[in-house]
Amino acid sequence: MHDRSAASSDSVERIGEKLDPSLSETIVEGKRVKRRDLLNLCNYINFREGTVLVCFRHREQGNCLFFQAHPSPCLDETLVCSWMPLDLPLNRLKLYDCESLLLSDGYNYVTIKAEVRGIDSKEVSFLIPQSGYEKSIRTMDRHACKDIAAHIIQAGMGFEGSLDDFNTMSFKVEIEGRPSDSLRWINPEQPVMVLLSRDGALLYS
Repeated sequence: MHDRSAASSDSVERIGEKLDPSLSETIVEGKRVKRRDLLNLCNYINFREGTVLVCFRHREQGNCLFFQAHPSPCLDETLVCSWMPLDLPLNRLKLYDCESLLLSDGYNYVTIKAEVRGIDSKEVSFLIPQSGYEKSIRTMDRHACKDIAAHIIQAGMGFEGSLDDFNTMSFKVEIEGRPSDSLRWINPEQPVMVLLSRDGALLYS
């Protein structure tokens, strides 16, 4: 998302998220998911206060950028999502087309070739098609990491470790120097705060 009519694609990619390129190639692969189930998944993500990923593809270069959006409850084939965070700089996406949606329940991800009905800096609305395609998150490429420290905080307790690997939907942290019993204090049903850093410089929170 940058432009100055197009300010370089490098500056665009600093605002968007360059994720696993294979995600943009799986729109017609995997198990077919009917519209009814797609809508149920959208409502599940809304209930969990989660987000979906919206894919923008560069018209000339073919690379993709993904942006997070929070889905509103939907009963029919129309899905409205609010950008997270708000104020998507659309003027910097002039060379990109909004191409598809990526949804996940934590175990599988679904790609949807959805028609854009409206889009502005606050929200985007889609016409959900008759079906999408589902694949297991386990089939996604994982990328090994090195020398990235991880600090996990939940309910006042802190855990130190390192980032082991990640893909576009999840990451794995190895917690160091803790007996296994102490890890039982982590509640998987509650959110945690994760800080990733290298050489003291914060990379992600």
